[in-house]
Amino acid sequence: MKSKILNSNGQPFELFEEKVNQSARKTFTDLDAVSVSQVLSSFHTPVRSRQEIYQRYAQMMQDPIIGQALNLHVTQTLGGHETTGDVIFIEAKADITDNEKKFVEQIQQDLSDLINTNAYQVAFLGCAFGDAFTKIYSEDKKGVFFLEQSDFYLPHYVQAFELVGKTVGYRVSEDEKIHTLNVKELARLRMPRMGVVPQYRMQYNYLANKEKIKEEKEDIEKLLPVPATIGGSFLEMAEKPFFLLQSALIGLSSGRILDSVRESIIGVNMANMTTDQQRAFIDKFGGLLRASKKRTSDAVKNNQPILEKIIHLLPVWDEKQLYSVDAGGALNVNNSNAYGVEDVLFYAKMLAGALGLDLSMLGFSDLLSGGLGDGGFFRISAQSGQRSRLIRQAVTDWVHHIIDVHCAQKFGGIFEVGKRPYEIVFNGATSALERENQETRERKNMAAATILQNITALKELGADTKTMTHFLKEQMGFDEDDAEIYAQALCGDGEEENEEDEE
Repeated sequence: MKSKILNSNGQPFELFEEKVNQSARKTFTDLDAVSVSQVLSSFHTPVRSRQEIYQRYAQMMQDPIIGQALNLHVTQTLGGHETTGDVIFIEAKADITDNEKKFVEQIQQDLSDLINTNAYQVAFLGCAFGDAFTKIYSEDKKGVFFLEQSDFYLPHYVQAFELVGKTVGYRVSEDEKIHTLNVKELARLRMPRMGVVPQYRMQYNYLANKEKIKEEKEDIEKLLPVPATIGGSFLEMAEKPFFLLQSALIGLSSGRILDSVRESIIGVNMANMTTDQQRAFIDKFGGLLRASKKRTSDAVKNNQPILEKIIHLLPVWDEKQLYSVDAGGALNVNNSNAYGVEDVLFYAKMLAGALGLDLSMLGFSDLLSGGLGDGGFFRISAQSGQRSRLIRQAVTDWVHHIIDVHCAQKFGGIFEVGKRPYEIVFNGATSALERENQETRERKNMAAATILQNITALKELGADTKTMTHFLKEQMGFDEDDAEIYAQALCGDGEEENEEDEE
């Protein structure tokens, strides 16, 4: 078998560094390298500061479509108990000792209400910003007794610091001062990073540890903590469609407002009139127009219709007449055609798709197709299910963090990651992810029942081991090892029974 790390003689490949460098210089390969700034930014996604990014996310959260989408993702992910409304449960594992069970019961009693009270808000902020922070209040021998989820600990005010991907501390802006908090004082919900958000901090992080990594390869703990970058927000891919939608809405509304303006120019022939007559005529005519405007404004303000015909008397001299002056028809016609409802719906669908949902689930139920059927809803649920996994992963780590702080303060130690006697369970009876899991289990059970019926029929027919193995492998698609195990288990029992009967 050929190996990618061995040469044709079976020896490890040697890197001839000088030859590689000579070839690179000769072929101008180094000139074709991509810089860090080119990777992180582009014309549509420029490098921005963390405050600029968070301000943009905060602006987008105020949009009803985005706000409803985030709420729907959190609701589908967490679900809720039918009576208590709890969404997160700390349950003991089946194979734990009695002493460990007592610890789990104490943790449940101390933290269940605190965690469930803050679960929805911290999950929503995590979806919106990619990070969410919870202030932990704890005491020795008492553990965690309060969790604060407030606007004072929004991601705008908290800068997390990481060491090789692990959060180790925070710098928090409080009372116009910067304070340092440790992991016992602040819990971080960190959404999984699925994309790259161009920001200045990325380059700083790389340069901060560039030389340190060379010096301290053997001891990771000696590396410098670096500021955590922004990422994981569900709004990362939704920025462009969001602003396209806003442009379409502004264009549609402004065009219709412009079309609703009815303005005209009226010329007045005042030939052969004295100055006093001209002044009296203009005053009379201006008062007529002002009275008409006031009557219309009062009717709109008081929400009362005008039920009478309005007649004005305007005295004239020497066959005077009024005539209309055309202001230019092209200046005030068809402005609303620049943007139509179809444009708005197209960009709204783009925005909903970027958020992982269908527009029909965000208040536009009239868009539901009569022939959509279960298949269409299943595709929608699959998108929601993918986001639900990300949210549950982040919320689970957040709960483990709080439990670790509680155990360290109250019991003087924490459980190892792989030896925790409890597990975090979500009540997802109303979530898309749970529905997919239930449907998958149902299909597996139905398939298993069919397989058992076929195997039972083969056994009743008296098939030997070879025949049953061939049938399971070729006709039912079993792996060869599995087919042999089932065949030997079934046919072997039959052979032993025949031997007993002969004796």
